[in-house]
Amino acid sequence: MRSVDRLVRFSVMLLLLLAACAGPISPPTSPPPPTDTPPPTAPPTPTPIPPVVLTIRWPDHVSPLQDFPLEVEAVGLEERDPNARLSLQMFAPSGQLWWTSELHSRGDGTYTTPQAVHLPLQPEPGEWMVRIGVVSTAPVTGTRTLRFTPEPVRLRDMRMEARDGIVLPVPWAFVTLHAEGDDVAGARVWQGGGGEVGLWWTPGPVKPLDEDTARVLLEATFPEGVGVEVVGVEPVEWHGLLGFRFSEHWPQGPAETLVLQGSDFWLYALRIRATGGPPIPPLLWDIQAGFRVEESEP
Repeated sequence: MRSVDRLVRFSVMLLLLLAACAGPISPPTSPPPPTDTPPPTAPPTPTPIPPVVLTIRWPDHVSPLQDFPLEVEAVGLEERDPNARLSLQMFAPSGQLWWTSELHSRGDGTYTTPQAVHLPLQPEPGEWMVRIGVVSTAPVTGTRTLRFTPEPVRLRDMRMEARDGIVLPVPWAFVTLHAEGDDVAGARVWQGGGGEVGLWWTPGPVKPLDEDTARVLLEATFPEGVGVEVVGVEPVEWHGLLGFRFSEHWPQGPAETLVLQGSDFWLYALRIRATGGPPIPPLLWDIQAGFRVEESEP
């Protein structure tokens, strides 16, 4: 019996010893709850840059009597593309190219022609067209084509103001400064368009016109007390009439005078001159280009 009791006590002590070495038994742990993972953030979409808006600045009235600079507004174009190029083309109703020019930046978003646009004194009837060309890496939107109709120009009737047969397209808007004479000999001077137009006619010697005779008539047209310098002379044929072209320098600017001889030996002098400094306005060149003498058949 004692051996059994010892065995039991030994077993109990062994169990207690094993329990002491094993330490406390931890309760089972549960896994952590799942967490929400945020979705990946998409990169921000860049804000689109709007195109440059092009606007043609056009005058309310377009007349051959008034030259005008053409302006195009394109704000921001120069900053986005310093090498941008703008150009102008102007076409007559027939499709013929009348005017072409580069447009230069003024630094404020405006591009303009370096010279004022000039229309012919007697423009082709119908709709004219302006076209703006743009070469740029920046996107550009807006109207690039414009159509217009020039205002008509009323001309003076030379049959009521000069010798019969003289054709000279002087605008009615020009002011008459001087008028004298009759159908045999006379003079007219008109002012307008930034200058003057003078016309003289008189019987001449019955011989071919030479430079000395032409110079005598030329000097007779100079007003008293005004210093005029003749800086050049050359022979010319003008719509079938022979004569001389004189280049002059007046105190107010340059001038040019044609002295021509008709088949009846009548002499004609036509002067155009600037009164506001050089150069001679294009309108006066148009008037000169339209000068001729329609002589009647004998």
